[in-house]
Amino acid sequence: MAPNVRGTQTATLRRSMLRVVVQIALVTCAIIAGALGAGVGLDRTLGTRPWLTVGMLVGSIPVTIVALYFLAMSFARSQQAGRPRNLDTREEDRVDGFK
Repeated sequence: MAPNVRGTQTATLRRSMLRVVVQIALVTCAIIAGALGAGVGLDRTLGTRPWLTVGMLVGSIPVTIVALYFLAMSFARSQQAGRPRNLDTREEDRVDGFK
């Protein structure tokens, strides 16, 4: 009996996607928690309550976006590495209308 290759690939992709979703959640939480902790600590030390906390939380937004971009690109590269590349593009060129 032949193994269900398509089902195995689907399950592997789902596990990979779940792993990425968990990484995104953990990275987002870590950045926000770090910004919040640093902001509160600096506000206590410098007596600037709540301005540094707010500033750190707002500043964590672009940091989170950049981190998520790199996670997404890493996932995309890993998915591309698992697929065989078609070096003969003549068939694809005919479909696109190029010759």
